[in-house]
Amino acid sequence: MLTFLLLMELVNSSIRPTRVVAWDLLKLFAILLVVYGHCMQHLLEVDVTHNPMFLWISSFHMPLFMALSGLFARRAYQGSFKDFLVKRGRQVLLPCLSWSLIIYIVLAFLDGDIHIHGIRSFAVNTLWFLKSVFVCGLLGFVAFKPQGKRVLWVTFSLLLSQVTLVWNVFIMYPCFLFGIGVFSYLSEILRFKGWVLTISGLLFVASSLYVAFTPDFWVRNQGIREALFSGTLSLTENALFLLEVVFKRYFQLFIGLSGSMFFITLFYWLFADAHDAYSHSLAKWGQYTLGVYVIQSLLLETLLVRWVSFGVDALVLFDMLIGPLLTLLIVIICLWANCLIIVNGGGKICLLLLGRDYSQDAR
Repeated sequence: MLTFLLLMELVNSSIRPTRVVAWDLLKLFAILLVVYGHCMQHLLEVDVTHNPMFLWISSFHMPLFMALSGLFARRAYQGSFKDFLVKRGRQVLLPCLSWSLIIYIVLAFLDGDIHIHGIRSFAVNTLWFLKSVFVCGLLGFVAFKPQGKRVLWVTFSLLLSQVTLVWNVFIMYPCFLFGIGVFSYLSEILRFKGWVLTISGLLFVASSLYVAFTPDFWVRNQGIREALFSGTLSLTENALFLLEVVFKRYFQLFIGLSGSMFFITLFYWLFADAHDAYSHSLAKWGQYTLGVYVIQSLLLETLLVRWVSFGVDALVLFDMLIGPLLTLLIVIICLWANCLIIVNGGGKICLLLLGRDYSQDAR
C-alpha cells in the first residue's frame, strides 16, 4: 500500500494539475461502479437478471460515463477532421487495440485453441465502450463541426446513431450529446440546482428501481436483427416486438439521462469548490479511468474469472460486502499498474497502452 501511495504521488507530481475536482471525482465514482458491476457479472454464479443490485447499476453507469465523455468534447472539434481523427484514434483506439491484443494473447495461451468465430466475436465485443466513445466522437464531429444549421446536423447525427446497432451507440450517443449540453448550460442548471436535483433524482430513482426489480424487462428471447430479418415471426409479431424493443431502448435512455443529470449536478454542487487535500488526491485518481478500465478487463474479466467464483447462497453478502471490497482492491491494483506504466514505460509505451504520452505533461 505504501508503494502504491508513493507511486501515485510521483505520478501526480509529474503531470498537470487536476482539472475540475468535481468531474474527476465523478469519474472515479463511475469507474468504481463499472468494476463493481463487472465483479457481480463475472464472479457470481447467478443469472444477472435475478440480481437487483447489478440491474440497478447497469441501468445508468455506462450512460453516465458517456455523458462525462461529452462534457468537454466540443473542444476536440476545433481543428480539421484529420486532426480530430488522429488525436481521437491515439487517445481511444490505440489503447483499445493494444489491450485487445494483450488479452487475446493471454486467452490464446490459457485456452490453447481459439476459433475464427471466437476471434471475430472477441474483436467486436472486447472493450466495447472505447469503440463506442470513438464512434460517438465521430458523430459529434458531424453535429458540431459544420457552420450553421446546427439543429439540422445534430438531428442528422442522432438519426445516424439510432441505426448504429453496435456498441450501444443508439443509447450512448444521446448521452454523449447530453454531456455536451450540460456543459454548455451548466450555469443555468446550477441556478436551479435544487429543482434539478429533486426532479432528476426522483425520476432516476423511480425508473431505475423499477427495472432493477423487473427481471423480465431485460430478457429478450431474440435480438432485433433476428426478429426483423430471420422470418421466424409474423408481420404482426415483428411489429409488436419492434415496439417493445424501441420502448425498452428509450426507457433505458431515459434512466441514463436522468441519472447523469442527477449525479453531474450533485457532484458539481458538492465538490466544485473543494480545496482539501483529500478531495484533490482522490480527484487525481479519477484521471486514470481509461487505464483502470482496460487493466481490469485483463485482471478481472480475463484472469480472475477463471479462479474465483461465488455461489447463489453468497449473493447478498457479495453485493453488500465482498463485491465492494473486491472492487476497491481491483481498482487500487489497476491504479498501481497504471502508475507503473507511466513511471517505467516511457512515452511510446504510455501512448500505446494509455493513449497519452505522460512525459509531455512533465515538460
